[in-house]
Amino acid sequence: MLHVHYLKPPSEGAIQELQATTRNVAHVTSDLNRRSEPGLETIDILISTYPEHRHVLWLRRGGHLFIPQSGVSAQVLRVMLANPDISVHRTPFASMATAEMAIALALTAVKRILTSDQDMRNGHWSRRHSGRPLRGDRALVVGYGAVGRHVSEVLVALGMQVEILRRTVVTSETPDHSVVRFLDRTQFGNSFSQSRLICLCAPLTPLTRCLVSASELSSLRDDGVIVNVGRAELIDEAALFHELRRRSSITAALDVWSSEASDDQREHISSSLAFQKLPNVVLSPHRAWRSSESESDRVAILRTMIIAAARKDPIPNKVLP
Repeated sequence: MLHVHYLKPPSEGAIQELQATTRNVAHVTSDLNRRSEPGLETIDILISTYPEHRHVLWLRRGGHLFIPQSGVSAQVLRVMLANPDISVHRTPFASMATAEMAIALALTAVKRILTSDQDMRNGHWSRRHSGRPLRGDRALVVGYGAVGRHVSEVLVALGMQVEILRRTVVTSETPDHSVVRFLDRTQFGNSFSQSRLICLCAPLTPLTRCLVSASELSSLRDDGVIVNVGRAELIDEAALFHELRRRSSITAALDVWSSEASDDQREHISSSLAFQKLPNVVLSPHRAWRSSESESDRVAILRTMIIAAARKDPIPNKVLP
């Protein structure tokens, strides 16, 4: 039987559900119901969002690290580099909810809904033009995990020509739709400059950090919209702020920030830059992943991964170095 330790679980209920659904294959503990820390090399699976080096020492040789969220933090990347023998797996439990938020943010920005809403609240009906439709225009989706796939499907349904930048391009792979085209990194700049809508859905890795720099932002179409539901560090934040302030015709819709509030904070400044004062930015407090089913979906995926490990089957959602 596997020993699984969940470091800082979201709730006692989540632990109880995981214990109940895996009791035939695993003994699940957590720092909520265990007074002392696990000993060295005593656990098979560590579940932790922000593991430290001392936590990794609890794992037996050949152990697994499960990240209980879709994204992978810089801290996890450092752990992976220092411990290449550990198998790391993420938990994409909120991919549909995040994709829905990406589409909602995109349409809010493209149709300038917040501006129209404010106008009407002030009694103004002068700006009634909804802009050029998306049908037939180009979209660039960065990242082709579960979120990127869902977003691409919706954009195709809206009639857009979708190009996808992913970590690896398999030349023999056939896209799901004839209007979808896979790109490699060398084609990114050209696609960025020609796309009306750019959706960032990728995780943060050394390859994606600051993927969108000042150079790409300056080439954005005058009617361009950039949506980020991936990680704040995918974009050069200062360059984005400068470009948005310089060109009022472009728009950004952001759900991720360089500094984010904890759940118990009521007030928090998300950036040293005054994005909240720019009229061409749609602001969202990193809530794309939150839904009424989030926690049960997370436990369900963790359960599937634990059972796969117990059966010595391939564990899904492996994070590549």
